[in-house]
Amino acid sequence: MASGSMPPPTSKTAALSFEEQQRKQELLNKYKHEPLAITMDSIFPSQGPTSGETRVLVRGGPFQDMHLIYPHPKCKFGKRDMIVNAVYASCTARPLSVEEVEGKKANRDQICIQCENSPKHDKAEIVQLLVSLTGDFSDAADGEAFRYYWEPEVHAIYPRYGVKDGGTTVEVWGKNFMNFGAHTRCGFGTKTVQANYYNSTYLTCSARPSDVVEKPIPFTVSMNQQ
Repeated sequence: MASGSMPPPTSKTAALSFEEQQRKQELLNKYKHEPLAITMDSIFPSQGPTSGETRVLVRGGPFQDMHLIYPHPKCKFGKRDMIVNAVYASCTARPLSVEEVEGKKANRDQICIQCENSPKHDKAEIVQLLVSLTGDFSDAADGEAFRYYWEPEVHAIYPRYGVKDGGTTVEVWGKNFMNFGAHTRCGFGTKTVQANYYNSTYLTCSARPSDVVEKPIPFTVSMNQQ
């Protein structure tokens, strides 16, 4: 948004409290006299399959209370106008570790932008992810690199069973595997474990303990924890 321009009228929403009305007017006055510049500190995950449908959490700002004047943020993946809707979401001040994400024990006292499902892409490449509160990306001061990769495929695993206490080494054959460290994971039902990466067609994983016995559970490979 150019300096000195006013934010567009917000759409009709639920009635604002007195405090929200005051805060909204403060923001309107502020961005009447200075340009809005959205900066990005980090994104998570920073990669996703070319099939799309990756939800990306963006830390940066300013995002706090900005829903009062810009209720419809957008995200753009690359230079091909691959634009998706986004929402304001509560988040932690720093990215969570795998254990914290799975445990869901964290103090979410910050405001981030959650990009809805990433669009499909026809090639595996790194693109620039931008966030806009105005919707036209004139307010995007910088961006972050987002990597598209080919969807991983699992062709076979061995063994297909193990003890309920976990620890069984499972061999995995497939294609399009990549080494993203702790983000390349095998899923045993709802529980995941970091994979041991050997090459693009072969991984091994140590099975997690399970309360489910005597019936199969889904096995998956993910490279972005989704």
